[in-house]
Amino acid sequence: MTIRATSETLANQRELHEEKRERELSRGDNDKGRDNDFDRSASAAEFRQGLACHQQGRLPEAERHYNAALRSEPDHFEALHMLGVIAPASSAESKSSERRSV
Repeated sequence: MTIRATSETLANQRELHEEKRERELSRGDNDKGRDNDFDRSASAAEFRQGLACHQQGRLPEAERHYNAALRSEPDHFEALHMLGVIAPASSAESKSSERRSV
């Protein structure tokens, strides 16, 4: 093997290593080494049920379904988002019930 061929091989290996590192960094720390043995169909079904309850105004039930979706798939973006959407309403509802009980 010539010096030129060796330097090209090293350059290719360095480039592959840098590409792999960029992919790892772009995924974020939470994705590294995580076990991905979750059931996407179960989380999708729970999310759909939660969304239906949410649209009908049944927020406590929707919250239970969104949390179930997160138990099946911890990074389920839509479930996380919808929990954030209903959080202010849930908070206001609990405050009003506290005022009524006093």
